[in-house]
Amino acid sequence: RGDPRDNKPGQRIVIPEHPAQIAAVDIDLERVRRLYLQRAIESLPTAASMSAIDLDFLAAETRTSRAYVQESIDELRRTSG
Repeated sequence: RGDPRDNKPGQRIVIPEHPAQIAAVDIDLERVRRLYLQRAIESLPTAASMSAIDLDFLAAETRTSRAYVQESIDELRRTSG
């Protein structure tokens, strides 16, 4: 038990002592989406491409459109290669 701000994933799980210590933490969802898509690209075998089913799955997972996923993947490939 203690201050949840002292929580360190994989090392220390801190349970709040009082409900007043529970608070929402804003995160950048755009950054999270791009990191998720980047990991998806990295998991592909060399010279492989994503199928329509893969793109639809990633669009559903990121709660975006298939066009957004395709544009993001194209951009990530341009900047990494």
